[in-house]
Amino acid sequence: MNRYKENKLSMYRTVLEWYKIHEAEVNAIPMLKTFILSIIDEVTKIEGLNVMHQTDLTGFTLEKRQIRDNLEKSAMQLVWTLTAFFDHKDSIIEGTDISFSISDLRNASDESLKINCLKLIGHATTNIADMADYGLTQQMIDDTNVYIEKFAAIVKAPRQRIGERKSQKEKMDISFRAIDKLMGRLDKTANLLRLNREDLFVSYTSARVMVDLKGKSKSPEIKTGMEGIVTDFETEQPIAGAEVKADNGKTVVKTDDEGYYRIALPAGETKIHVSYSGFTTHTETVEIEDGILFENDIELEKPE
Repeated sequence: MNRYKENKLSMYRTVLEWYKIHEAEVNAIPMLKTFILSIIDEVTKIEGLNVMHQTDLTGFTLEKRQIRDNLEKSAMQLVWTLTAFFDHKDSIIEGTDISFSISDLRNASDESLKINCLKLIGHATTNIADMADYGLTQQMIDDTNVYIEKFAAIVKAPRQRIGERKSQKEKMDISFRAIDKLMGRLDKTANLLRLNREDLFVSYTSARVMVDLKGKSKSPEIKTGMEGIVTDFETEQPIAGAEVKADNGKTVVKTDDEGYYRIALPAGETKIHVSYSGFTTHTETVEIEDGILFENDIELEKPE
């Protein structure tokens, strides 16, 4: 959940707290209680989905980092022993093939790390009979193989979980849209409080206020188009500097420090592309209505 949605959820909760405080008086307003109960139901759904989403995100990311750390350390032990062995043999070809530093391994992509580790295993296995004096043991090779298998398995897991996480996000988006409609009806109904309880109406409008992250944007005023926040699918952190452009390539904007963008688009069907270095370009077709800013939060994924 991005920061904008977190702020919306915080506002929903504030309105529900307002209802709890004034429940007896508010229940006298026709339909208002019905709207409130529906909002409570949708907020509960969002909170439940977000807990599942965040638990999977943080727990899985930490586990992958720990396995990768173990693999990098195990691989470096092989690098040190193999380097000493090949230096002694004056074998330039093999020495160049395994001359990785710890930073090389840490900065490598998941696939490159696995390939480099397999190279190390290959050289170590081939030369193990001659390397006892250099500290190489079969246990070192076996341990590295185990870490490679664990790492390969956990690297596949994010791709398998993408469908589930996208489903959770879609369900949350549905609930957010449902609450926004309910809040619109609630606003109209709350106007009845103005007749006899101006103080209660003022307290409602205060609870209804939300800190608008979008207000920080330096984008020019746009009445027809699209706006939203671009985030990293895996970490859910905002991506600053991501490029958002229409299919014709003439309308291009970049996200600000909060990952927020606002782009003017013509009314009707438009294909948009969102890109950032190191991520797969997101492409989709949106339907834009005249005089409406279509809200569209986008998550970018890294290539498999």
